[in-house]
Amino acid sequence: MIKKFIPLFFILLSCYISSAQLVINEIMYNPPESGEDKTEFIEIMNITKANISLSGFSFTSGIQMNFSDTIIKSGAYLVITKDKEAFADHYGFEALEWDNGSLSDVDGKLILRNPQGNIVDIVIYGNSHPWPSRANGYGYSLELCDPKKNNNKYQYWQESRTSTGRVIENKILYASPGIQNEISCDNPADHIVDLQSFSFVPKTLVINEGESVRWTQQNG
Repeated sequence: MIKKFIPLFFILLSCYISSAQLVINEIMYNPPESGEDKTEFIEIMNITKANISLSGFSFTSGIQMNFSDTIIKSGAYLVITKDKEAFADHYGFEALEWDNGSLSDVDGKLILRNPQGNIVDIVIYGNSHPWPSRANGYGYSLELCDPKKNNNKYQYWQESRTSTGRVIENKILYASPGIQNEISCDNPADHIVDLQSFSFVPKTLVINEGESVRWTQQNG
């Protein structure tokens, strides 16, 4: 009886590990548009060596989304958004539209569950220090520096450095939905300050003792 139990245990464990390797890899929780923030999005990455079916998976916090038989291939990305038409207008490809809800602009919690109701991934993010401030309405998404890092720790999230060339309300969109993030986990800065038209962005910033700042100059 023990001999029969052990293989079954490892089969179940293997299935759980496989399904658990879906990672919330990028979040645009407060795009620079006024109104309903239709271009909010979440990117999920499959970091396993096998294709994963999302049938029965769901987001149960932050937004509501019940997936049908969608397949994420090994190493591939899936993007879900609040409004698929608005998203396609700005990013040039179609994403899945979630069922209901909006991403919080203050303190958000995203929970992805498997068909058994177990938590596959969870991210609790904020809109101010120590979280990157320019993701809060300045046109930048939050990106995970390495999909194998603990994405529930702020240290591994940074503002995107990938310019889309698209502009919303005079702000350039920096995001990389559906493709690899360009940021690095090496020596991330605590704050990033832009010089735009002889003004600092963000205009108010508190730098605590021991923190680092990276200064950049953005065109436009």
